[in-house]
Amino acid sequence: MKKVVSLALALVMMLGLCACGGGSAAPEEEDHSDAIRLAVQSEAAVECMFSYANVKNVLASVTNTDDNGDGTYDVNGYITVIDDYGDRYKAKFDATVSVDEDGDADCDSFSMETPTRE
Repeated sequence: MKKVVSLALALVMMLGLCACGGGSAAPEEEDHSDAIRLAVQSEAAVECMFSYANVKNVLASVTNTDDNGDGTYDVNGYITVIDDYGDRYKAKFDATVSVDEDGDADCDSFSMETPTRE
């Protein structure tokens, strides 16, 4: 008899949990961090190619991204520039990046300090 009562109570508890769990999940925010980083990196590469000789690689390290709520983001961080000789230079940057519905990002504004050798 005790087994039957225990089983019935377990079933009632399971049904109670199922009945309470029907809420809809909160919509997930899209993560545009990779697209934003690549847009900043591309913009920095263009600026570095025209401003500095022998640029081999430009890497972007985004440290802060603020969503403005309208598809634009205020972004700042560091750019690392590696020249053909393997020397590394680092500079702070600030940018405004727009992200469209497809998740593609473009820099609207970009400013970078003069890179200093690490």
